[in-house]
Amino acid sequence: SIASAQVAVANEFSVERFDPAPGPRNFFVTRTARSDGDKTWSAGLVYDFASNPFTVQTCTQNCVTNPTYGDVHVVKSLSTAHVLASFTPVPQLQLGLRLPVSRVGGDGLDRTALVGREGGVSGFALGDPMLEGKYRLLGTVDTPLAIAIGGFVTAPTGSAIAKDKYIGDRSVTGGLRAIADVKINMFSFGGNLVGVLRQPGQVGDAKIGSELRGSLAAGMQLSPIFKVILEAFGNSRLQFKDNGTSALEGLLGVQLTPMGLPMAFTGGVGTGLIRGIGAPDFRGFIGATYVHENNDRDKDGILDYKDQCPT
Repeated sequence: SIASAQVAVANEFSVERFDPAPGPRNFFVTRTARSDGDKTWSAGLVYDFASNPFTVQTCTQNCVTNPTYGDVHVVKSLSTAHVLASFTPVPQLQLGLRLPVSRVGGDGLDRTALVGREGGVSGFALGDPMLEGKYRLLGTVDTPLAIAIGGFVTAPTGSAIAKDKYIGDRSVTGGLRAIADVKINMFSFGGNLVGVLRQPGQVGDAKIGSELRGSLAAGMQLSPIFKVILEAFGNSRLQFKDNGTSALEGLLGVQLTPMGLPMAFTGGVGTGLIRGIGAPDFRGFIGATYVHENNDRDKDGILDYKDQCPT
């Protein structure tokens, strides 16, 4: 939440911080460097629901002498269906696409004072599409260490279609991503560091704009088809005096890859650990991805999608 005096709101921004990774071999949000295949592709859908991702704490009475504060739940609920796709023209390079479609509901925010908007806010629209790419610099799909670099760009369709509903940013955004991951027997670890350029905005004393984003993930492969993942991701403008501009969220979930099926399923829950803009009280997500790759993990001459025991 954001503690603030009664001041204007400037420029719109997205409160959706959950950014599922397109393509196989990733964690939930954290990308890995382990792209593989020659002209392979994937397509998937991830649905997530966030409760109270954007709350403002504002003065309600006696604001000069003895202020009393109350919460304005600007966005009470945010549901997003993320349509995901990836294409790997060569093993080292993967291109990804994310199309978010969001439904939002809440108190909204008056643009001249931090109070709920009359009638609240409710909307359903396409958010900001993201096009991304990553290129592996070190390692292969099977080595203990892999390192990659990446980048992304988004288009401001959410704000254009559903103004003042916090489904998208007001301008084009872009960023560069550093990716590293480690795989040791049944354990895997990954980390991303992202620099993001975006148009500045403001809500009360919280200034939204260009920032650093990061994520860390750890996974345990309990069986050939079942993996447990613990993950944290967040963002900061590195100006900690600005309330609400630094956020951290934790996730716990599973990945399921049934034998003989070219599919991967994910599901989990999360909550805000540092309650900045976009970090909800509760998040739940579930997804499925179809992966078209001519892989043969056990090297027996039978492709995985035909093999009754691919591992």
